[in-house]
Order: sequence, then C-alpha cells, then structure tokens
Amino acid sequence: MRVEIEARLKAQAAGAPPVGQSGAAKLHRQPTQTSIAETQVKLGVASPEKVKAIQAAMARANKADRAGDRSACEQALADAGRVLAQ
Repeated sequence: MRVEIEARLKAQAAGAPPVGQSGAAKLHRQPTQTSIAETQVKLGVASPEKVKAIQAAMARANKADRAGDRSACEQALADAGRVLAQ
C-alpha cells in the first residue's frame, strides 16, 4: 500500500506545471518527501491541510511498522490513501 501511495503522490507531482530548479537542486541533493510536498503546496496542487494529513498518516504508518504492528500500519496507510484520493 505504501508503494501505491508514493506512486500516486509522484503522479500528482508529475501533473503539476514545470518550475525552475531551486538553489538546493543545483547542489545535487535528492528531493525529499517534505520538499516535494512544499512545492505541491506552493503550486496549488495540494492544500497545506492535505499535505499535513498525509504526512501525519505516513508518520503513524512508519511508527507502527517499526513497532511491528501490521494492523496499525495498514490502517495508517489506508488513512493516507483516503486523504490522497480527496
């Protein structure tokens, strides 16, 4: 499910209008989920509330995964997927 959510996020980002490279991009740094989310908010592709909700759900999924709680992890990923689909 995590792979599906990340693929959907990338697809949404790919549909955004092109923008120039930032100074950080020219330093050969890889984009992070946070930097991608910030760009999507700036471009109006996603609202700040939606980005925060997805990030919170993904953080819960990561925490549950580290704890070995598969049910909680799957629930958090499902929550992220629902927010993403809105």
